[in-house]
Amino acid sequence: MDSMITFLYLSFFFFHLVLSVSHESPYVPDNMIFLDCGSSSSTTYSNDGRKWTGDIGSTYAGSELDNKSSTSKALKKIPSVPQVPYMTARIFHSQFTYTFRVSPGLKFVRLHFYPASYPGLDHSKALFSVASTSDTLLSNFNAYRTAEAMKVDCFTKEFSIAVLGNEPILKVTFIPSFIISGSYAFVNGIEVVSMPQYLYSGGGVIPIPLVGQEFPILIENGIFETVYRLNVGGNDISPKDDTGMFRAWSNDSKYVFKAELTSTADSNVKIKFPSTFPSYSAPTAEDQANVIAWSGGNGVPVYRDYAVFAAKGSEARRDLWISLYPNIESKWMYTSAILNGLEIIKLTTTDIIFLKYSSGGYTTAKIIILIIVGAVSGVIPVASMLYFLRLHWRDKRTLRTGSKKTSASRLPSHLCQNLSFSEIKIATISFDDNMLIGTGGFGKVYKGYIYSRTTPVAIKRGSLMSRQGVHEFQTEIELLSKLQHLHLVSLIGYCEEDGEMIIVYDYMAHGTLRDHLYKTQKPPLSWKQRLMICIGAARGIHYLHTGANQPIIHRDVKTTNILLDEKWVAKVSDFGLSKVGPNTVSHTHVSTLVKGSFGYLDPEYYRRRKLTEKSDVYSFGVVLFEVLCARPAVNPVEEEDEEEEASLAEWALRCLDKGILDQIIDPYLKGKIAPSSLTTFAEIAKKCLADRGIERPAMGDVLWNLELALQLQESAFEKESIVHGMIVNEVTVMTNNSDMTPGVEFSDLMLPTGR
Repeated sequence: MDSMITFLYLSFFFFHLVLSVSHESPYVPDNMIFLDCGSSSSTTYSNDGRKWTGDIGSTYAGSELDNKSSTSKALKKIPSVPQVPYMTARIFHSQFTYTFRVSPGLKFVRLHFYPASYPGLDHSKALFSVASTSDTLLSNFNAYRTAEAMKVDCFTKEFSIAVLGNEPILKVTFIPSFIISGSYAFVNGIEVVSMPQYLYSGGGVIPIPLVGQEFPILIENGIFETVYRLNVGGNDISPKDDTGMFRAWSNDSKYVFKAELTSTADSNVKIKFPSTFPSYSAPTAEDQANVIAWSGGNGVPVYRDYAVFAAKGSEARRDLWISLYPNIESKWMYTSAILNGLEIIKLTTTDIIFLKYSSGGYTTAKIIILIIVGAVSGVIPVASMLYFLRLHWRDKRTLRTGSKKTSASRLPSHLCQNLSFSEIKIATISFDDNMLIGTGGFGKVYKGYIYSRTTPVAIKRGSLMSRQGVHEFQTEIELLSKLQHLHLVSLIGYCEEDGEMIIVYDYMAHGTLRDHLYKTQKPPLSWKQRLMICIGAARGIHYLHTGANQPIIHRDVKTTNILLDEKWVAKVSDFGLSKVGPNTVSHTHVSTLVKGSFGYLDPEYYRRRKLTEKSDVYSFGVVLFEVLCARPAVNPVEEEDEEEEASLAEWALRCLDKGILDQIIDPYLKGKIAPSSLTTFAEIAKKCLADRGIERPAMGDVLWNLELALQLQESAFEKESIVHGMIVNEVTVMTNNSDMTPGVEFSDLMLPTGR
């Protein structure tokens, strides 16, 4: 029972699901840089086929390389150590920086070390630090002592780093220690490889339950250090055999302890890691785990992330035990303990946002790991490290069937087209990056052309990194094939050939509503345009709630799921999380796991796990304030005294109660909204955000009030007026602005047919 008590004590939970795509092409990185440090060779191939370039004369090193460093060759070659990149080293006696110009996004940075004997160097003085553009990677590091502790001849330190900006530059700086006279730094090889967006961080948008705590947290991009990466129950996997990211996976034989069977199915799984983790209490992270239920079908790969804060410093350290047990007291569906892979990652310098529900939404507080002053609810040590542990599952028994389909197809081919994968490839020019128009929770979205390339369509392709799975894929197709409405996106067809999960829709020329609100170069929408878009979306949701045989709850209403066609008509999209609602008076809700998008989640649904149509109403209330204020639903801020601004819903309600809503609306709209229209709009948005669902209006009432707000706007501003000999649709008298000549501002409020 001791192992059970310490079950996943370094753990932290993402709601991520991975799609089963049997023949998915490997990920292709934007950047693949392999630098053989201390070498003059223009091209050298390592044992695993990677192409390495020497740093002598390299654009990454610059002209100061010879002045600030030297090269050296190892005096002893060990057969187990690859020739490339380990037989040459770059030695630094003073600070030196490599500069890599890369594409924006997350990068793997791998530093290769072979702590051998080098001529004229005392390995006891190889004490140094390594810094990236954003923060420190290694501090007072000695590769010789590290190799001795790991009992290896050579090793790699792997980090995940976000590189941002319009002209992204990644710098890797080696800094000899100031503590020891004559200290030096060295490195044998440097890799820089792009990785999929938010592979580990979640991008600061996915709420993550913190083990042992009531409220979730968000994690933003920072420095991530890989500690372990195991292929559980399998052999070593070399970087060339990874899925495009050149990760090395180790055999688990050194770590698995007293498993009842060599296979990881139908057995206890106990994994022990050396005592390198700070001591921490041990809450159970998952009870009655059901891999098939998580993934949505047999044979579908899935991973879960767990994490916890652990005290840093001189506290006692102990082994980490990870234990998975069959639940013999439950029904047969819970009697297998399955594990296929495992990763442990240390988050050394990242921003953590603590979330807490209040009546208006979330209260948030941003905290930077390693510089924590004070505590949250008394549970976070003054100096902390955050680890997260990712477990990978797939039911191996299902793999033996050899099935290529995502399921025994129950999809409605008689109601929409079942397209072949070859047709999809032709439509997207083999998923050419130039056809890419967006990325969502399900995967990438491409523009394509069908019917002899005469009709534009949007093609959404499921990704292995997706948080959604087979169930969401089938749900969306089944619902959309039965629903037809002007304000719902139209389904054209789907493809499930060879494990693919692809959905084809009508093409929406103007993209998502969010594309036109903030962080965009697009012209701002007028108030009338925004009202008409909100009215269209409300009609679509109202139809879902009342127009079918049973109410349908969308469960993921947000500005990225409201699309705009070529005539700016709003259409609700993305029905993968939708649920059929209750259809009798006695059944008022659906009891279900909480799913949705952070910032839009109904707090009552979150607390009680009871889903109703009013959950969509709450989410739509957030959308309304997003439209009014042109701000994201969650916008974390740095300063503690501005903490209330993080949750748009809570902030807007507070400003509305104080009578200062005008201070946070989109500056573009100031002076362009009729007061009566603004009052009507703000009041219905406020009612949507009531803490209790019973106090919120139905979507029909929301729709009525939005239409009233539009009428009030039109009656106040769209009466034709002749000003300076011109007929205009909107006249706004500019006052209280010393920088502008008193007069008028013209703005066309009529919906355009294009831009």
